[in-house]
Amino acid sequence: MDFAQVERHDQRALELLVGDGAELLVDCLCYTARDARSLLPLAARSRSTVMLSAKAVYIDAEGNHVNSELPPHFDGPVTESQPTMAPGAGDYNSREGYGANKVAAEQVLLDSGHPVSVLRVSKAHGRGSARPREWVFVRRVLERRPALFLANRGAGIDHPTAAVNLAALVETVAGQPGRRIVNCADPDAPSGDFTHWVLYDLPGDALSLAEAADPAAVSVTALDALIRAAKPAHVVHRLEVCSS
Repeated sequence: MDFAQVERHDQRALELLVGDGAELLVDCLCYTARDARSLLPLAARSRSTVMLSAKAVYIDAEGNHVNSELPPHFDGPVTESQPTMAPGAGDYNSREGYGANKVAAEQVLLDSGHPVSVLRVSKAHGRGSARPREWVFVRRVLERRPALFLANRGAGIDHPTAAVNLAALVETVAGQPGRRIVNCADPDAPSGDFTHWVLYDLPGDALSLAEAADPAAVSVTALDALIRAAKPAHVVHRLEVCSS
């Protein structure tokens, strides 16, 4: 495998990189409509194109989203048909601008007619992450702090997406070129009081921990349908608790 480093907005360099075409084009840095428009000439020469979007695009009945001042309240697992923010062109690196710009980028690509898969990711995590989500809790254990403070008493659900599962979905849609929007999240959607507790000093005779069942925050029905159709050898990341 060859690696090449180019500036994201250097259109000429990107076109030279793609050359006569590609089997798969994946854009992990598509934040705005401008970014999406720069991708169109490359998508026209690619068999399948994937844009990584985010669950931040979804709004509830009151117009609230995951980055708004008031948290959203959804009636159940959020499907791909859930209303989204209106497309926007402000600062994408802001609470109100991030989701709006993602929507604008999605629309540019989906309206192009090219086979583009928009994958709406939820709290990506995995090996090599620059900002590991578990570190804030692990650090407090290492510092031997006596208590861990949780927002909202640890209640709530925040659906994560493992990098290995995202890669498996990219592989799946690459083999089935088309225009689509798919939520991408792990099989598990643990509640906050599960993911945000760090357990230590367990009794030596403890052989198991109680497991709680909670509804998923993001619907992965469309994702499951794609997987069943392709039947690839997927790596599935699940959350497990082991005692030793």
